Amino acid sequence: DALKRLRQSGEVDPCHGLKFVFVNPATGGPVIPGIEAFVQGLQADTTTEAYRATDATVFSVISGDGRMHLDDRVFEWSEHDTFVVPSWCRYQLESHNEGVLFGFSDRPLQRYLGVLREERG
Repeated sequence: DALKRLRQSGEVDPCHGLKFVFVNPATGGPVIPGIEAFVQGLQADTTTEAYRATDATVFSVISGDGRMHLDDRVFEWSEHDTFVVPSWCRYQLESHNEGVLFGFSDRPLQRYLGVLREERG
């Protein structure tokens, strides 16, 4: 339902597509201390812009299929796959059809320690 509302808002991030970050309603912070959890929606036949950050991210594919371009390598992904983007690796997500990914990373911990860095494009 949240991704549906994001789609309707038209707010598509060029590097992440539609991204809904889960928040602890009591604190406004991460749902798990130090860990960011999110759902990411990718439109059909699109490729995100290149992105890299110091946090490592684990993705689980809820639906859809496509490719991940990770530095100079290409990996295929489809429903029920799990893949990891290591720290400071440049990646792009290519979706063959509408895709939904669940992800989590150590972004809040890195932000708290003041070591989080990111680069777009």
